[in-house]
Amino acid sequence: MLFSRLGFGAGLAVALVSVSGGANCQDPVDERLRKLEAENIEFRARLKKSEDRAESLENELSKYKGSPGTSQELDAALAELAAKAKDFVTNKSLTRSGDPIKFYGFVRTDMYYNTARMDGAVIPFFVQPENNIAASRDDNTFAFDARLTRFGIDVDAGKIGDAKTTAKLEIDFANFPAASASGAVAESRETPRIRLAYINLNFGSWSARFGQDWDVISPLMPWVNAESLMWYAGNLGDRRPQAQIAFNDGDAKETAYEIRGSLGMTGAVNNQDIDPTGATAPFTTAERDGIDSGLPHAQLRAGTTWNSWVDGKRAGIGAWGAIGRLETDKEFNGSRRFTEWVGGIDLTLPIVDRILVKGEWWYGDALGDFRGGINQSINTVKGKEVAATGGWGELQWNPFDPYTFVFGATIDKPSQGDLTTGAKEKNWAAYIGNRYDWGGGLKTGLDVIYWETDYVKLSVGNAVRVDFYIQLDF
Repeated sequence: MLFSRLGFGAGLAVALVSVSGGANCQDPVDERLRKLEAENIEFRARLKKSEDRAESLENELSKYKGSPGTSQELDAALAELAAKAKDFVTNKSLTRSGDPIKFYGFVRTDMYYNTARMDGAVIPFFVQPENNIAASRDDNTFAFDARLTRFGIDVDAGKIGDAKTTAKLEIDFANFPAASASGAVAESRETPRIRLAYINLNFGSWSARFGQDWDVISPLMPWVNAESLMWYAGNLGDRRPQAQIAFNDGDAKETAYEIRGSLGMTGAVNNQDIDPTGATAPFTTAERDGIDSGLPHAQLRAGTTWNSWVDGKRAGIGAWGAIGRLETDKEFNGSRRFTEWVGGIDLTLPIVDRILVKGEWWYGDALGDFRGGINQSINTVKGKEVAATGGWGELQWNPFDPYTFVFGATIDKPSQGDLTTGAKEKNWAAYIGNRYDWGGGLKTGLDVIYWETDYVKLSVGNAVRVDFYIQLDF
């Protein structure tokens, strides 16, 4: 169409020249028309040259579209095209292997206010008893923090053998090194920690994963308190070194089923050793209780997702469990071996357009390493595991696209018959969350949590925790 218009313009210019000549127009007009025709012809030539170059590059690139070739072949093809485009950085320039990588993450700052003293002003798990011994009544605290800032790398190694091979490395700064001689860690000296670090081998319906990843059990998370995710207050599941295997059937558009299992490191989360050096007689050395068992623990989850009655929204349900062993050097009331186990369910269910409910429920024994039982696994006086039940649920409302409002509650309740004086017998919370998405990756939020911890024959601790945050995703 463009060439037709240009041809018509050239023809019109020639016609005008002829008419002007027959009418004996003055020379200046003839000269202007000749220049216009020359410019028109030159423009057509330049446009044709540009189209030919684009077509050549597109033809070369099309050779590699959908090709099952190796990442090295693709890298060579891109480098060849880059040489012509004069503007490209190869994957080899970024990684020694030449595998493609992708960066992601966010920068985040939080501002916290607690109306009473918790076990940590920045990353809390429970409220201290307000008995003028552990803490005075309504001893408020305030803190700024940037520890949740996150950085991640995704690596695509292409197809190796029959497996599509990828890897992930993700870090943040929510790590607390040993306190200094003054008894406190400087809040302006955050140190990195590994969140995720694994290799994933995808064989289609089957996949295997090796490294540090999230627990298979308890896959959902409450909306609020990104600092400690309501662990030991109703939410289970953390990250640990493990080996996973999964089977998937179906896709994201139809009903899909997944079975995922893992063998994981016991004690990787709470690092429990209830008989440290000096209390291990007849031994003089110590080892953590999970490692001392000589076994990994096992986790398993079976779940399904489907298209809900709310258009475009998926619903899902899963059942899961875990079992492992703890072993101590010293006997506690005649026992040295203890069993940790848990069973639970998770549910995600859209109710109507823009309203979603989700949550989890669980029950088990010796759950400290899975973030349950308010981190009380073994009663050393009675020589038995501490049983606990708990869970959480919330309603998410998205009244308009940039804004989300959440209301929910959590609870972790150990069995009172397994506890002794001073132990935590209930840890629960009710909360609201607000988040506004300003676009371009910028988000702000405000969480308000009422938090209460009950103790056996000690004063209750309760607090209101307020967290305002600003976050920029990249």
